Amino acid sequence: MTQAELDIYAQQKRRAHEILMSIIGDEKALQHTYWRGLDGTDKRILEYITDVACHPEYHGLQEECVVIRYFRMLRTYQFRPNHVRAFIAHAEYTKQEGPSSRVAYKMTPVQVFIAAYVFGFATENGEGMTVRMIRTAFLLVARKFSKTGFACLIMSYYFKYYGDDNCEIYIGANSTQQANVAFRELSAQLMQYDPHAREKNSRQQVIRITENEITYRQSSRRQRPHRKVGKLSATSGTKDGLKPELGYIDEYAAAKDKPSQSGDALRNVIESGMGNRRQPLVLVTTTAGTVLDGPCIKEVEAYRDMLIRELECPMWGPTPTLPREGDV
Repeated sequence: MTQAELDIYAQQKRRAHEILMSIIGDEKALQHTYWRGLDGTDKRILEYITDVACHPEYHGLQEECVVIRYFRMLRTYQFRPNHVRAFIAHAEYTKQEGPSSRVAYKMTPVQVFIAAYVFGFATENGEGMTVRMIRTAFLLVARKFSKTGFACLIMSYYFKYYGDDNCEIYIGANSTQQANVAFRELSAQLMQYDPHAREKNSRQQVIRITENEITYRQSSRRQRPHRKVGKLSATSGTKDGLKPELGYIDEYAAAKDKPSQSGDALRNVIESGMGNRRQPLVLVTTTAGTVLDGPCIKEVEAYRDMLIRELECPMWGPTPTLPREGDV
């Protein structure tokens, strides 16, 4: 970055810090206007926001802008604390991979904040139904964030509770090996809820897991909802005819544009099949990468520019970019 760019960045950081400090300094607003999305849902949300506001040296500009956007959305849209608490209960009960065995972890404040952003906000669709507002969750995180485990918690929640009866979930990655990592973790999480998981007779299993797919098994006495999880990779080619309700893209920063195929071809296949879903979700997680001509860097720059533009909008005035459904 040039010195001029560094000066602009420092000015934007100061502006974001001033806005955040003015928000958390307004006790009346925290206890009334914003209460449902803060302590009315989980105290860890305000704990995370306070840390971002009071320690700007540990948090980037985009992170501060996302927190500011969260407050703008609390003023603009319906917020449903019970939907967030339901996911938190699932996440903190479900065991994840630990150092020596599978362990149920408490969610960190930043994870609770992300859950509130994704599952809390709601709006009415064209049919007059109240549906979740966020349709795309783009998480650019540091290494050792446990992004795959956290993404699998969202997928297992969709599979078990949140999705339609015919819910389809697809795990996409740049390689088959990478997709298998998330698939194995999700399989382990779902097998925790199978009462016959340890029995050798596979006909007794509620959830059936094969090498490439997870499904509810059909019962001879009762037709169970047909929910399934599949995996896709850029190297194995894309598939048509999918009807995903949730699509997960891992390590998006490693996707490359090629002469014969766009780097976001896999994501496009997933998104194009979501047309008839009421509450679809595209979940993208990635760490920083070195690919500068791929789709990820373009999307990061677009989100950054959108968030920085909102810094110039009055906190209590209209924000032009807010009515657009569904990115975080």
